[in-house]
Amino acid sequence: MWTVPLAPPVTQQLVNEGIPALAANATNVQQAAHKDLKKKDGKAMFLMHQSVSNEIFEKIMHYEIAKETWDASEKLYDGDGKLKKVMLQALRRQYEVLTMEEDETVSQYFDKVINLTNQMTRNGETVTDVMKVEKVLRFKKVLKHMN
Repeated sequence: MWTVPLAPPVTQQLVNEGIPALAANATNVQQAAHKDLKKKDGKAMFLMHQSVSNEIFEKIMHYEIAKETWDASEKLYDGDGKLKKVMLQALRRQYEVLTMEEDETVSQYFDKVINLTNQMTRNGETVTDVMKVEKVLRFKKVLKHMN
């Protein structure tokens, strides 16, 4: 299960359990506490919206409470285990055969490497900065030998 980093216990409880229903005969104190929980839920929603990519945001923006948003985000990021394995295999293969085009700068090629390794990381692969730099340097070495 995911946790909200550095979240107060109330926020963590909101994203895990949601806002409890308010009783029809609630006292003023209970109504005020419920209103406060709704405010905290809104803040939790705001934080979640701010911390995801635009792609994920478009998929979670229609949820109305933090628990729904959290559950949907968790599914989007975790995904189906088999699907992630297949995706990771495809990404690894793309990484292996990735080459720099003739009209491409080293900076553009490095951006492609970074983009691909970020996708690999999102799918469970551990990719170090050293691996990324080695990929670029390895290709530069091949280019030197060709000239």
